[in-house]
Amino acid sequence: MANDVSTLTAQKRDQAGKGPAHRLRAKGLIPAVCYGPYEKPLHVAVDPQAIKEAISRPHKFNTVIQLQVDGGETRTVLFKDFEKDPVDGQMLHADFLEVRMDKDVVVNVPVVLTGKPEGVTAGGILQQVARTLPVQCKPSDIPEKIEVDVSALKIAESLHIKDVKMPAGVQLKLRGDQTIAVVNVPERRGLLLRRPRVPRLRPPVPLRLRAHPLPRLPAPRRLPPRTRAPRSKRCASSSASAIRARSTSAPATTSVFASPGRRRGSWARSSARTPAGMPWWARRETLRCCSRRHS
Repeated sequence: MANDVSTLTAQKRDQAGKGPAHRLRAKGLIPAVCYGPYEKPLHVAVDPQAIKEAISRPHKFNTVIQLQVDGGETRTVLFKDFEKDPVDGQMLHADFLEVRMDKDVVVNVPVVLTGKPEGVTAGGILQQVARTLPVQCKPSDIPEKIEVDVSALKIAESLHIKDVKMPAGVQLKLRGDQTIAVVNVPERRGLLLRRPRVPRLRPPVPLRLRAHPLPRLPAPRRLPPRTRAPRSKRCASSSASAIRARSTSAPATTSVFASPGRRRGSWARSSARTPAGMPWWARRETLRCCSRRHS
C-alpha cells in the first residue's frame, strides 16, 4: 500500500530556550525542530493536536507529512520523535526528519504474525522475537506493516529474516540469520520445572587445624583504677614528707638541685618529682631550711 501524505501547518520561531518554550506551551503550542541531511535545521512551533491528527493514518509514525511554514516554505518530513510530560503525558517537544521522495530512508516497520502454527496445535508455545524490523526504501514505498505467515512452524522450529519475502523496492537492514518467531517446546508441569534438591555439604576442616587447635589467650589483667587524694590530704602528706626530709637532707653543696645539667631556676618551675617523690614546693622549702642551717 502506497504511503499517503498528510499536511501540517507550523509557525517559524526565532527564539530558543526554556523561557520561549514555556510561553509557547502557554499559548497551546509546542516547540519543534526539523532537521536532515539536505538543509539547515528549522525551528518551528506546531499544535500538538494537529500532529496527532497528521499521524492518525495507517502508517502511524511512518506517515509522510508536508510541513507548511508561514512564509511559503514547505518541507517533506517524517515524524521522528517526541518528548512528553511524565505526569500528564502531554506532548512537550517534537522532532521531524526531512526526507526526499526520490531518496531512500531507513524506518522501523511493525511485524504482524499470521496463521496458527502446527506446533501450537501440538502443544507448543509461539514466541515472537522481533516486533519491528528496520527497512530501507523510498518514502512513498514504506509498507504499513510486514505480515509473516507462521502456520507451517512445528515444535522447536523458528522463522528467520531470510525466510520473509519483502515487497519490491524494500530491503531489510538486518542479517538473514536473525530470528523473528519460534515455537518453543512445552514444559511438563511439575517435572521439568522442579529441580532436584541437592544437599549442601560443609567444607571439610583441614587436618592441621584438627590436630593443632589455636591456644586460648589468657584474659587481660585489669589494673585497679588510679585514685587521687583530695587537695587537703595531698598538702598534708607533702608537708610531712618535707619535715622528714629536713633531718635526712644532704648539705646544700651536694644537693640534687645543684646538678650542672639544670638551668637556673628550673627546679622552681618544673613539676617533675625527684626519686624521693618530693614536689617542687617541698624541694624549695627543704632548700631554704638547709640554707638556714648551714648559715
